[in-house]
Amino acid sequence: MSNIQTTQHDLIPFKVLTQGTIDKQLVFLGVFLERLLSLQGEVSKQRMKVMLPMMKDSAWSLSLSQVRQAFTMYVQGKLPLEPKTNFLDIILFNKVVSLYRQQMKQPKTQEHYTSPEEIEFIMTEAVDRIHKDYKQNGRITEMCHHVYDHLFEQGKLPKEKEYKDKTFIRAIVIHAEEPIEDDTMFKKICSNITTTEKNEVVNIAKRLVLEDYFKQYKQ
Repeated sequence: MSNIQTTQHDLIPFKVLTQGTIDKQLVFLGVFLERLLSLQGEVSKQRMKVMLPMMKDSAWSLSLSQVRQAFTMYVQGKLPLEPKTNFLDIILFNKVVSLYRQQMKQPKTQEHYTSPEEIEFIMTEAVDRIHKDYKQNGRITEMCHHVYDHLFEQGKLPKEKEYKDKTFIRAIVIHAEEPIEDDTMFKKICSNITTTEKNEVVNIAKRLVLEDYFKQYKQ
């Protein structure tokens, strides 16, 4: 398998990639596993077709490169699991991924190291994806709080208390999903917000800040 080429996307966790890129990588992963494990026959093909979406969920925090490394270690006997030829189901896939994660938690010399350059590339991709989402829909529809955190740490988002307070109020109104007629009703809604709901409001506020940012600076 040494002739497999690795692209920059292969080093990025599935959870950060766009759905289109994930779909392509799952196809590449399926082909890789079929060759590596000598998967043959109609049963193996049908099983692989069903498994691919579940593989994404199981390996959500890993990259395509890491999943390939996990199964290379599996067939080389470097994981505490006896390799099987012409066999793979989601149970075995989960075991291999789990054992690989455990090995990653071993002493730091054995851990996968993500360089600052890779991290910057990952976050630049995420910012561009959320910006594209905003331009296409006129608002952000994807999960974006990690992009807010990244841009805030870089000093690219406003820190003024007055702006943040006004944005939080806007977020509360959106979260309430009903007209707020006066201050009394607003205070009642605020007093009844649970911890979980407060986290939801915070994420809405972050989305609003990003939308303001893209509208002002990224057009």
